[in-house]
Amino acid sequence: MVLTGANFPVTLYEIGVILSAIELTGCCHLGGFVFHRFIIAAFWLFISGCSGLDQQDSTPAQDQVLEQPEVAAVEPDPPTRPIPADTLYDLLVAEMAGHQNNYELALQNYVYQAQETRDIQVTARAAHLAQYLGAIEVAAQMAELWIELEPENSEPHFIYALALAEQGLLDRAFTEMKLSANYGGQAAYTAIAAQSLRFSQAQQQALLDEINRTLALQPLDIELLMAKSIVQQSSDKEAALGTARQARAAAPGESQPVVLEATLLQQMDRSDEAMQLLRQSLASHPDNRRMRLLYARLLTQSDLPAAREQFEILSQQSPDDADLIFSLGLINRELKQHKDAERYFLQLLTMGQRESEAHYYLGLMAEEDDRLPAAITHFKMVRPGPDFLPAMSELAGILLAQGQETQLRRFYADQRRHYPQAAPELYILETEILAEKQQPEAALALLEEALSRYPDSTDLLYTRSLVVEKQGNLAQAEADLRKIIALEPDNASALNALGYILSNHTRRYEEATRLIEQALELSPNDPTVLDSMGWVKYRVGDLTLALEYLERAYQLYPDTEIAAHLGEVLWQLGQQQQAITVWQEGYSRDPDHEVLNETLSRFGALEQVRTQD
Repeated sequence: MVLTGANFPVTLYEIGVILSAIELTGCCHLGGFVFHRFIIAAFWLFISGCSGLDQQDSTPAQDQVLEQPEVAAVEPDPPTRPIPADTLYDLLVAEMAGHQNNYELALQNYVYQAQETRDIQVTARAAHLAQYLGAIEVAAQMAELWIELEPENSEPHFIYALALAEQGLLDRAFTEMKLSANYGGQAAYTAIAAQSLRFSQAQQQALLDEINRTLALQPLDIELLMAKSIVQQSSDKEAALGTARQARAAAPGESQPVVLEATLLQQMDRSDEAMQLLRQSLASHPDNRRMRLLYARLLTQSDLPAAREQFEILSQQSPDDADLIFSLGLINRELKQHKDAERYFLQLLTMGQRESEAHYYLGLMAEEDDRLPAAITHFKMVRPGPDFLPAMSELAGILLAQGQETQLRRFYADQRRHYPQAAPELYILETEILAEKQQPEAALALLEEALSRYPDSTDLLYTRSLVVEKQGNLAQAEADLRKIIALEPDNASALNALGYILSNHTRRYEEATRLIEQALELSPNDPTVLDSMGWVKYRVGDLTLALEYLERAYQLYPDTEIAAHLGEVLWQLGQQQQAITVWQEGYSRDPDHEVLNETLSRFGALEQVRTQD
């Protein structure tokens, strides 16, 4: 059979030659559809003819029918249709790009050809891939085209509804979801309701009105009742709870309303009621995993042995669930049952699941049990991710205590080569170690090396600003912080740090105040920013406002440096005893704190604080 292009014929043999040249092998699963080896699927889109491509009838010149002997029950070959060469090429590239995990290129080609050909199969593929990749606007665009081509297919309405909801177009999303239901598909109103919590009260109320109008016609629809409860929870949790209970009464055998009601009770600090509801429901539905999982999670807040029992039941029901095994490892570690915890974490390693996390916790337990060689081995096996830097920090503590600073620094250098994406963080960690060991020159040299490789790393620039500020190089500190602000104008930490440096080391108080005000607008409850604002107010002589900011900062975060500042303002206000009390609290936490000790010496209060301590 011949697939004819617009300008030249393309045979399956020629396609095979193309594919063998690029060594297309294997397959990979992607979000509900599979990029198969092309010859296996033969890209059936091409073999059978794209459903919407060039609907011209074949001519005898194009398709010569060969006379065949009469054979009973032999199906004729499907008719061939001409496929434009550019379309064939783009779809081949898209299929191969998907096989090679280059999904962006695959999507680009599918979208282009969906628009060019208006073919249902290509459009559906583009919509699915866009949805999988989280390309919301593209998913909406392709779903809309798909609806135009197949208006009574529920699937594009469903995809379109979800995409509209993510964009905050909640009323339109709700309408599309109803169409999905009307055409026999899913009706995930709860998904739209969950998205509504990201948007304004007005948008939520508009969605709630739509739900109520539909509920008037379908008063026992569980999905609608649950969606209503979810929307209500942002403004009226009692009303949301009442609606969740209506859903449970309407479907006593369903687990979703029970989970929703229990979750709401937990949010309302009524965990005892939530656990009672789940216990009762589990007595009737012991195999319901969702209810038991929520029950187990609630128990972790108050009764770890009971939580462990529930997680063990869940793990018996799903023995290959890595998340459950990980939870059991964490619970047993928290209960100081290190042998049991180790068994679970080692099981994860055997399964090849959550390996870095397992190594991290195995390392922590080995360190706690004073099995330091094992701890070192496990920490070294942690890969970049949430536990990577904590593991590297724990490793540093062990090796430095053993006098192996050279080995540690060599290991960090190796890790930076192996994992360049984590290199800036490793540079910062090593810099902190050098600073703690009173090696400021080495720390600065390391930062210079790091910034030569990553000149726009805001974390590295911020760290260098702190190091050079302590060395008295205020010009470099200011330059680094201003570069950060140029790269990230809303970086509250850099704005605050620059404002604090200017207020602490210069008389540029107006500029310092403006910078700190910007930081405070971005982070109104950040105690470090509140401390800076209190300090600049103190520097300009506004003791009343200074006290207000510093007391609020200290209440949020009783840090030793904030204690030093607050005590100084109290002293200047004539409240010496209160100042001594605050200083003494800071001193008891960190008797070697540089700022606190300088403050105590300046006011001649060091001996008094030491005596009270």
